[in-house]
Amino acid sequence: VSGRSPLSEEYIAISAAAIRQKLNTTWSVAEIGATGPAGTRYGHPPGMCVIAVDGPVKLTRLIETGNGDREANMWAFAEAAFQLLSEAMERAG
Repeated sequence: VSGRSPLSEEYIAISAAAIRQKLNTTWSVAEIGATGPAGTRYGHPPGMCVIAVDGPVKLTRLIETGNGDREANMWAFAEAAFQLLSEAMERAG
């Protein structure tokens, strides 16, 4: 993951795959983001996160809430992660 922006779909997909492999599970979910009220030191705005699901179906998603409300963003990111996992599991059958 060296040289990649932590807040990218590529980076988080690699992280999700590593987590799944390390824990020897069928599925894993990884998330990284800027909950707010400030953005990241890399220039990403608050309310931005990337989520990855790794398993029989691999998915990534960029989420942008457009606000700096930390608690609201944490809830939005968690909900998006569960939705992405659900979508992957449905696709897997």
